[in-house]
This record gives sequence, C-alpha cells and structure tokens, in this order.
Amino acid sequence: MKYSFMTFSTPQLTLTDVLAVAKRFGYDGIEPRLDAKHEHGIEVTATAAERKAIRGQAAASGTSLACLATSISFADPAVESEMVKQAHERIDLAGDVGAPSIRIFGGQVPEQLPREQAIEQVAKCLSALADPAA
Repeated sequence: MKYSFMTFSTPQLTLTDVLAVAKRFGYDGIEPRLDAKHEHGIEVTATAAERKAIRGQAAASGTSLACLATSISFADPAVESEMVKQAHERIDLAGDVGAPSIRIFGGQVPEQLPREQAIEQVAKCLSALADPAA
C-alpha cells in the first residue's frame, strides 16, 4: 500500500517544502489541491515550462503526484458545460505534471432533480471525459 496526503494539510507550503515533508514522514505521494490558493503552485494557469518543472521536481524528489484534487462535480445539469470544461483543463494539467488521475465528485443532487437523473447526469459527464482522460 502507498500513502499520500492532500495539501489541505499544508496549504502554506511551496511544492519544494511539501515534497520535503512527504519524504521526511515517509509518504509515497502528495495530492495537490487545486483552485484553493495553496502555495504549491500547481494550477491550471501554470505555463508549459512551469508544468515541466513541476513534473521534474516531483520525479527528482522520489515523491509522486498521486492525484490532483479538484472540486469538480457533475450532478447539476445547470453547470455541466463549465464542469466538463474545467475537467478537461485539469486532465491536461495532470498529464503535463505526471499525475495519473484527478479527483472529482458526483456532487449534491439538485432539489428539482430526481436522484436517478442526477446519477445519469454524472455518468454522461464521465463518459464524455473518458477518451480525453485515457
């Protein structure tokens, strides 16, 4: 089993510092939380050069970027296009920095939507992202 931690535990630390903490305490990886203004600097706004540097820094440290944590959720059809767009951006970021996956959520079922339809909505969005994620 491999162990990682999310940067919600260390929001004030730079990527260098987070990787050092992971190594110091024997973690195999870290899970950078995106869109939360953490100091690690892994965000969709990172340039190609910054993404390459992040990938190299993690590889050199021996600590993996286990997953990129997002707040993306798909249950609400009213925000589907924005959530799918954000997911595409974060999938690209994950690929660029060497993270094998992103974390997403089904999301809270909107009051006006039956649970079964919300489940279908989530499945529809995940299906639309399957090829790009692969």
